[in-house]
Parts: sequence; structure tokens; C-alpha cells
Amino acid sequence: MASSTRDTDREERHAQRTLGAFGHNAQSMLVEASDLLEAGGDEKRREAFKICRNLLAFPQLGDLHKAGCHTILACGNEDYV
Repeated sequence: MASSTRDTDREERHAQRTLGAFGHNAQSMLVEASDLLEAGGDEKRREAFKICRNLLAFPQLGDLHKAGCHTILACGNEDYV
């Protein structure tokens, strides 16, 4: 296993331990939204934006996840950033 892969695995395990249940779910949803955005297509982009808008409705969402949501939403045509 390459050193960078081990470092990534270690960082991911650390994030899972420190985020808690909500943070872990938010991270999974944010990764899903990012994957949808990268996949392209209007329907997938709309789904990515919908996931991010829904995540931003939660007051307990952390700053890093908020920033990720806003970054994804900035790729859209709406003025929702």
C-alpha cells in the first residue's frame, strides 16, 4: 500500500471518529452531491443542488460542510450562495 493511500485511509478513519453521526452523514451527502455534480447532466446537477440546500437547512452543520455546500451551489445558475 502506498504511503499516500495509508495517509488517506488514516485521515478518513480519524474523520469518522471525530465527526459523530450527523457529521458523518453530512460528509456522505456532500460527497454524493459532489459526485452528482461531476457526473454532469441537468438532472444530476439539480439533485446535487437539492442535497446541498437541504444540508444547509440544518443549524448543526459544521463550517467545513457549509463551505462545501456553498462551493457546489456556486456552480449553479441560481443566486443561492
